[in-house]
Amino acid sequence: MYLGNNSDTIVNLSASDSRLYVIAEVFYRGKWRPIEYLPSSFCGNSYHKVYLNPNEYWAFEIPKFSGKKKVSLRYSLLVGKNEYIYSNKIPSSINKKQLTKIKQYNPKGIMDPYSN
Repeated sequence: MYLGNNSDTIVNLSASDSRLYVIAEVFYRGKWRPIEYLPSSFCGNSYHKVYLNPNEYWAFEIPKFSGKKKVSLRYSLLVGKNEYIYSNKIPSSINKKQLTKIKQYNPKGIMDPYSN
């Protein structure tokens, strides 16, 4: 997947631990649903901005999902408060279990890892 900046200004995007707020979504039963999630951090040093210069792009490897349920897949990128841009749709397939929402994890200390 490519993320390009065709404008004449630098684009700044929010990130957490150098990870953009981008997730895979599938169109299932009439609406777009996430099949990935981003863990949050309670450490203020995790949150920062990344910058994409004019006429440059980033290339990302994305997983190939597979399963019995055929779906359309897209990626959503948070670019502002409740503002997203979306990738082109691509045909894919998933297992229904991928639609299960992960319960929010509440760490019990600074060194408490995610358990999933």
